[in-house]
Amino acid sequence: MTKSLRGGYTCCVPGCYKNTKKNKEVSFHRFPKNKQLRDKWINAIKIKKFVPSDHHRVCSSHFEGGKRRNASAIPTIFPLIPQPKSRKEPAIRVNVPPKKIIKPTKPMPSKPLEDGLVEELITVTKIVGSLQDENATLIVALQKQKMEIENLKMKLESHIFCLRRFAGSDEDIRFYTGFPNYKTLMTFYDFLLPAASQLNYWGSNYSENRADEKHGPQRKMQPIDELFMVLYRMRCDALEKDIADRFGVSVSNVSRTLNTWINFLYHTLKQLPIWPSSKVIKDTMPKCFKDQYPDTRVTVQKFL
Repeated sequence: MTKSLRGGYTCCVPGCYKNTKKNKEVSFHRFPKNKQLRDKWINAIKIKKFVPSDHHRVCSSHFEGGKRRNASAIPTIFPLIPQPKSRKEPAIRVNVPPKKIIKPTKPMPSKPLEDGLVEELITVTKIVGSLQDENATLIVALQKQKMEIENLKMKLESHIFCLRRFAGSDEDIRFYTGFPNYKTLMTFYDFLLPAASQLNYWGSNYSENRADEKHGPQRKMQPIDELFMVLYRMRCDALEKDIADRFGVSVSNVSRTLNTWINFLYHTLKQLPIWPSSKVIKDTMPKCFKDQYPDTRVTVQKFL
């Protein structure tokens, strides 16, 4: 029962393994020399036929409050003392007849089963191969259909009056818009686009709380084609009915689009110097104007 270690002590209470080396926060106490108090300690620890020696110690964890407060204190806290196990009552024996020994039957030959699995595997492999071939055929057919759709779109756009139809011809761009080529026109459009994508169309109602959104009806045309419509109107002096038929929209839509874009272009471009000096005008004026109208500064085109 001696619990002493080399240079230290271990608590002698069963189930407690605290010692003076590892548990510095715990104090260790000898058994009292007073026989009555010593017997009370021994009875509290509940170890049969236990005779403590000078080497046995009880740690302060077994005293109330975790500390031995006076010389007459008795250890009362033993949470780790194992409780005696209650013995189970013996089971009543019943005579059981001996089990019959069943001899294993001979295993069935596995060859027919293996042959069946092989045939099934061959069938599944053929089905998978057929599905893969069919899938590859469908992929090729789908790609052909996509190419046909793209060709039809290109043919359709070639008959629609829109900017993309004339994008490859600088001559057409100059005729319908007045810009020298498609690249210059797109540079001008890119300059307008941030504000043009949020236009409030002429005659539409909107809430000031939603000023960051486009108001009015949904656009039936792309902004670039709306700009192309305005340029075509100003360049070719086209009537609104003619424009509506060419672009495939209503006359009211044409009127609303023209009013909106012309007002937008005015407020956007009014800061730019559009009027050349009198010297530039005289230097570049056609001869017929110099002869008949030498004081001309600007010509105004009237829209009907």
